[in-house]
Amino acid sequence: MEAKVMFDNGSTAVLVTHSFAKKAGLEGIMVSYWLVVVGHDKVLWSTTLYTLYMTDNTGIRHEIQAYGIDEISDDSVILDLQGVKAIFPGAPSEVFDRPSGPIDILVGSMYRNLQPFGGEDSFTKGRLRLVRSHFGCGFILTGTHPSIKSRENVLTEHARNLVNCVRVTEDEASWTSIESYGS
Repeated sequence: MEAKVMFDNGSTAVLVTHSFAKKAGLEGIMVSYWLVVVGHDKVLWSTTLYTLYMTDNTGIRHEIQAYGIDEISDDSVILDLQGVKAIFPGAPSEVFDRPSGPIDILVGSMYRNLQPFGGEDSFTKGRLRLVRSHFGCGFILTGTHPSIKSRENVLTEHARNLVNCVRVTEDEASWTSIESYGS
């Protein structure tokens, strides 16, 4: 099943929408965790922890565990990237075909090995960078440019809190040390 995936190396969370999990036939287990957001009291949350698999461009299947959430992003608009196509003339055309609509899966830095990488000097032009990806056409365009007028996906408040926090259960607290600073 095709999913709209957002890679976010600025967060530690891995999230999947309950609706995508249901459509994909994913089964999960109920878990509780402490949600800790800078400047707020910690809150005990309960949700489903799903296990899913993402297959990269070399055919390797990666097991991912993701917390279930009702919504990760608000609907986004289609970005018109025609104005920046000429900046990276050798890039695959799929780089400029940005999906619209809600995000199904957000992959944070917990799976750093799957995050987009690189962006050598030749792939950086002003505030734009073409980075390599293990998925899709092999590249992702990141950054901003004056020719891009539309907004990108906006995380919902609940998702924003989850990706900007430390999340461990009381049992995990004895062996896990994660630091994350929210915005």
